[in-house]
Amino acid sequence: MKKLVRVSQILLGIVFIFSGFVKAIDPLGTKYKLIDYFSFLHLNFLINFSFLLAIILISTEFLLGVMFLFNIFPRMTLGLATAILIVFTPLTFYLAIKNPILDCGCFGDAIHLTNWQTFGKNLIFDIIIVYLWLNYRNLHSSSKNWKQWLTLLTSILIILLFEAYNFMFLPIIDMRPYRMGVNIKAELRAQNNNIQYRSVLIYKNTRTGRIKEFDEDNAPWQDTNWVWQDTKTIVIKKGNHHGIHDFYFFDAQYQDITDSLLTTSKPLLLIIAPDLRNSNIQGLKKAVIFAHKFTRKYYPRAYLATSSTAEEIKALNKILINNNLEIITADETMLRTVIRANPGIVIMQEGKVLKKCSFRQNLNKCLYLDTK
Repeated sequence: MKKLVRVSQILLGIVFIFSGFVKAIDPLGTKYKLIDYFSFLHLNFLINFSFLLAIILISTEFLLGVMFLFNIFPRMTLGLATAILIVFTPLTFYLAIKNPILDCGCFGDAIHLTNWQTFGKNLIFDIIIVYLWLNYRNLHSSSKNWKQWLTLLTSILIILLFEAYNFMFLPIIDMRPYRMGVNIKAELRAQNNNIQYRSVLIYKNTRTGRIKEFDEDNAPWQDTNWVWQDTKTIVIKKGNHHGIHDFYFFDAQYQDITDSLLTTSKPLLLIIAPDLRNSNIQGLKKAVIFAHKFTRKYYPRAYLATSSTAEEIKALNKILINNNLEIITADETMLRTVIRANPGIVIMQEGKVLKKCSFRQNLNKCLYLDTK
């Protein structure tokens, strides 16, 4: 019995540590996921605290995992885990029914779960937690209290420093679709090939007034009694919704320039600033100075991609003045997914991501590239 109790603790510990760790790699991603859920649940007052809540959630998950795995204050650990599951089990059931967001974000970008899969995971946790409560008397630690506290405090320090590093710079493991080495052009082509459509032709019978749908193969082309009314497209097979999406860029005249960005044969600089209102001003200045150096060495034009309005862009004209820097616009969510920095540096060549840098890093290192 004691062995099974210990196995249950270890299982919960491994899952909680993994969940906290992969989210700690990308704390901003957890923040954005919480904002999505707060918006759906009409808890907009929590949005301003979303980053703090993301840090608390990540740290709590990781610490619970450590406590379960190393049998630290096991009864207190069981109580904390129970309180969390009492809240999250019915919440995930509600979200599974409504399905407002396709991926729960439970394991960051490492493993994607649907809302129903998340609810099922929590039910399994509930069963294990109930089993541990039934064996409450067997929950005790042989370690001295000071050792347990030392392990706990060390774990807190480690996870907070790890989250701070990934936030200040860039995630040490990039699990998003725009990671270094990815050829965006090839990924988009593969994505499009994975999507299958079927055209449905809608005809009306002029004698009976009947409206009927036909496939392209059996449409009554030659029958004068049938008159074409409309054509609609049905998606038979969807692409990977975790892949590259909404990757479009527009110039000042709202012309789509995506293809030109993906086909430039020389290294191309993209300064990504999803929201100029919240951009780091000193970081923008550094990026503009870096653009001067980059355009002299590689491609003569650099781009600053943002989702901000013309008025917001104009407000920063003094900082963004650079004859070789063109301001282009794109979807904010896509830009935040490309790089977790505001601003961030992305260098591409013929659609391949060569390098990504945060404004907090030494940008001069981005000048040294492995080019073709």
